[in-house]
Amino acid sequence: MLFSNIVDKQIYPNASLYIVATPIGNLADITLRALHVLSIADYIACEDTRHTAQLLQAYNIKAKTIACHMHNQQEASQTILEYLKQGLKVAYVSDAGTPCISDPGSILVEQTIQNGFKVIPIGGISTPATLISVAGNLKNINSDLPLYCFAGFLPVNQQARLKYLKKLSAYKMATVIFESPNRIEQTLQDLKLDFLGRKLIIGRELTKQFEEIIYTKVGEDINIKTKGEFCLMLGESENQEVSNELINNLLEQMLPHLGTKQTSIIIANALNISQKEVYNQALKMKNSF
Repeated sequence: MLFSNIVDKQIYPNASLYIVATPIGNLADITLRALHVLSIADYIACEDTRHTAQLLQAYNIKAKTIACHMHNQQEASQTILEYLKQGLKVAYVSDAGTPCISDPGSILVEQTIQNGFKVIPIGGISTPATLISVAGNLKNINSDLPLYCFAGFLPVNQQARLKYLKKLSAYKMATVIFESPNRIEQTLQDLKLDFLGRKLIIGRELTKQFEEIIYTKVGEDINIKTKGEFCLMLGESENQEVSNELINNLLEQMLPHLGTKQTSIIIANALNISQKEVYNQALKMKNSF
């Protein structure tokens, strides 16, 4: 293997589980150590064996694979533990990025540790880190908050999603969210209830051919393609000057669906401005409809 003199310097013990980060889209984004571990592993446990087969084929890696996903993780973990008891090397990969963060695998890792076997991380690309690197300044001046809160995928159920977003809004630091293409439009609407006016960076199809990164604010009108996987980054909560243009834009979007009073309360609370001021603007706009 290319640069094998570099990757061979580290010891890769038997009877160990290797947690291997894989590309989030572009197959070229894989580390030399990851390729080396996948090539020497006796078995590769995969979130989806068909998906992983494309990566292995691209690098001409021939290995035995075993499915280990959210629906069979308990059963698959027992099979993998048997392999470890035989002194074999097992690698675990998710469909994309670093496993066990917002993907299956945590049960496998926990059981491996409890049974006294080594778990070795083989780091690499991560979707949140990729988007953070191009997000610009996410922190307010003199802020002592952590850089960001990782929220993973939002609940599918609408009521549960709104409740989850309400809880997240209590954290004032930047927040990272994953979302699917079939729910992205609804989520952008839902964010207006508790994150109105916050800086928003939308990453779509990161590292892939049709990658798109949009810099905007929650509440602003945007045209977005509902294809591919999304990573959203919300900036820190901050007190900021609010323009009449932003308020009018939000009123135009919300008044047709909500009453004048409810719309005013939501916008005023989200932007930390006078409810009376928003209500008066709402009345003028509604009378002009």
